[in-house]
Amino acid sequence: MFTTDKHKIVYHTGWWHGFKNLYIRDLTNDITIVLLSNMVNGSLNQLDDLYKILEMPILRQNAYDSKGGFIDN
Repeated sequence: MFTTDKHKIVYHTGWWHGFKNLYIRDLTNDITIVLLSNMVNGSLNQLDDLYKILEMPILRQNAYDSKGGFIDN
């Protein structure tokens, strides 16, 4: 689970033999996203634009500092 002042999000990632998946449920805005992909092109590693369009926090390892502030690299 991932929470901010504006969002409450449940998500789960996974992989299996060359495939990668991502499940995201924004409980605040009633948005559910299910993405299934192969790992060849790494497309599920570059979802920042999708999160920005949906006005969701960017769910990415090391995207936030110890105080919860977003680190934009």
